[in-house]
Amino acid sequence: MPLEKLKCDECGGELTKTQSDDNTYICLYCGNKVVVKPEIHNINNNTTQNITKNIYGNDGLDYEELIKNGIAFINLGDFAKAIQVFSKCIDSDPTNYKAWWLRAKAKLLAQRSSEFLEKYAYSDYEKDFNNAKKVCPTSDLKRIEEDWYQLINGYSPDEYDIYQKAKTKKGLSIVSIVFIIVGLVSFWGTLNDYSMENSEKILMIIFGAACIISSVIFFIISKLFVIKTIKKHNEISLKDIMILYNKKYESVEEHNKIKQKIENWIANGKLLGYKFDGEKVYKIDTEK
Repeated sequence: MPLEKLKCDECGGELTKTQSDDNTYICLYCGNKVVVKPEIHNINNNTTQNITKNIYGNDGLDYEELIKNGIAFINLGDFAKAIQVFSKCIDSDPTNYKAWWLRAKAKLLAQRSSEFLEKYAYSDYEKDFNNAKKVCPTSDLKRIEEDWYQLINGYSPDEYDIYQKAKTKKGLSIVSIVFIIVGLVSFWGTLNDYSMENSEKILMIIFGAACIISSVIFFIISKLFVIKTIKKHNEISLKDIMILYNKKYESVEEHNKIKQKIENWIANGKLLGYKFDGEKVYKIDTEK
């Protein structure tokens, strides 16, 4: 009699009837035992096969179906089963980048959970990702590299660039404020220190003036910095521009202020060749 193909609800492995009891099945992979009543098995056999096929997968599934099952396990947070499925895919076809890439992702997510902290080291999932890059078609390489970057760092390369630019702009603004404070303090000290020689006062006044001029220069640079950053992108969202200004996207008031700035830049030619649709600034294709 042929073996009846049922699936283990613990690991997805194939269940086989035991010799001692026709109603008892054992998993060949994890040893789990399942008792199946004949009448229930006969009525629900097709349904059971469909459910286990869609969730756990089996040797009869094609490559893409197994990949989908592995992704489903990742979404469910069951990283161990996801890794198991992707490992089966790699054994089947080590030249397909999808399984390498997804197993790297599953291992990384597993490693971040306390349950797998010791089991999967960083070098392990990094090795899988490097294997994925080796066999990945050129057309998909940039996408998986950006996805991996976002998975590792929490944001995409473009978002990272915006965050770094925001830090630079903030630094310029801070320097501007420091210079103006130093300049004003210098003026105040000069005017209130009657013990100073005239030559010393002149030097302090020159120093204070230089600080205030520097403050104005840094302030202008910080303002132009945003426009320069926008021009480096063919398209940039309002949210990213607000990040450059260190403003909260959820604030309606700040929202409207930045929108007005952008519209003014376009109107007065500072963003020549760009349009703003209310949510993003994008470069106009002049070749059309």
